[in-house]
Amino acid sequence: MAVPESVVDSIKETLDCVGDLQTNLFNFLSVKELGVLDELSPLQQASALLVLAQSASSLLAVRLRYSGIRPDDHPIKTEIERLSLCEGKLEQFGNWNKV
Repeated sequence: MAVPESVVDSIKETLDCVGDLQTNLFNFLSVKELGVLDELSPLQQASALLVLAQSASSLLAVRLRYSGIRPDDHPIKTEIERLSLCEGKLEQFGNWNKV
């Protein structure tokens, strides 16, 4: 049975995106080593670290699904929900800063 061309194209696109993500994560980590995050406001630091945590959690969820494990049946679901709550709180604090 041949794999449909659309599936192959989707896999290639996904691999490209993973490569881009890897590059961006390495760039993010190098920024931390340079102390750039220390120059940001606490709210900006929290936002940057939240994005990093969300990225890591999403990657783990994808890996679990790829391995045949439903993320809804894994503790990562609780972590993703917790990060969603944190995102809401950061948005509230960001709105307070605008006032």
